[in-house]
Amino acid sequence: MLIPTEKVIPKQIQKKKNKTAILLIDMQDCYLGEEDVDHQEISKMIQRHIEILKYAQSNNLPIYVLEYGSTYKDPEYCRVCESFGQTTKLLQKVLNEGDYTLIIKNRHSGFDITGLDSFLKNDEISELVLMGVYASVCVLATGQDAVQKNYKIITSPEIIEDNKHWKENESIDWYNKNGLVFNDYLDLINYLKKTKEN
Repeated sequence: MLIPTEKVIPKQIQKKKNKTAILLIDMQDCYLGEEDVDHQEISKMIQRHIEILKYAQSNNLPIYVLEYGSTYKDPEYCRVCESFGQTTKLLQKVLNEGDYTLIIKNRHSGFDITGLDSFLKNDEISELVLMGVYASVCVLATGQDAVQKNYKIITSPEIIEDNKHWKENESIDWYNKNGLVFNDYLDLINYLKKTKEN
């Protein structure tokens, strides 16, 4: 059974809601092994994720953590895992410093039978920052469903990553056509700051 779980501090309810939310997708150790990704690149990306998460926490931007949590496996895209496990420790440590909503999924898209759309609508979210792995599978599927549901999507090639055996930036054209893409993640953070001021 898929059960979205939410961690809430009462004082947050009184704060002004933001229209932007962060989606952290599939940053589980199962997908971050040396056989799957370039560890130097992933280490850099995790540090960028941490910076964005800390910004979100300090500015009351909702954070949604999407994790694979079923026995569903697609051999075309995913290495078979004994256990999908929790979000990798460095990110989980930062997440535990604030509030976030955990969404357990069993398909590529975070919107597929998870209740994510209802959570976002309840928070009056209209735009989503996409970050995580893999850029051409689960992040892409989630982004495609988001666009179909009329959310604005925002990302950067510095905060999404594909399996190292695939074509580099295989899906970047789709993101460019359907969302707002910043080549430098710092420009994305600056965009969030400007949006917050308006």
